[in-house]
Amino acid sequence: MRMYYVYILSDRFRRLLYTGVTNNLERRLHEHRTKHNPNSYTARYDITYLVYFETHGHAGQANIREKEIKRMNRWERERLIREFEEQERTCPPHLKNPYAPPGRQRRRPSCPWPGASLPHD
Repeated sequence: MRMYYVYILSDRFRRLLYTGVTNNLERRLHEHRTKHNPNSYTARYDITYLVYFETHGHAGQANIREKEIKRMNRWERERLIREFEEQERTCPPHLKNPYAPPGRQRRRPSCPWPGASLPHD
């Protein structure tokens, strides 16, 4: 069964958020981090840090949830991210951000959630 992911990306300092949906989170993260489309919003503002994701069994469910998240105000999205971060899991190594900018990060490392593992297609 194919899984669909609703995800939120952030810039280095979590000033900007981007919400998207995909059926292959690992591939999509790679596209964002390598700036596959250099004119995109995420490429222009260096929005490459995965701060939230959830899985769905059907594309329709994922699209509905993406729209719900996009309608949330900033406070509601931050609360969603904080609840996600509070889960005690470790980050899978294949999703760590190899494109993190050098130097000190004010907020958090590239992989904020504790250990979710993603099923492969």
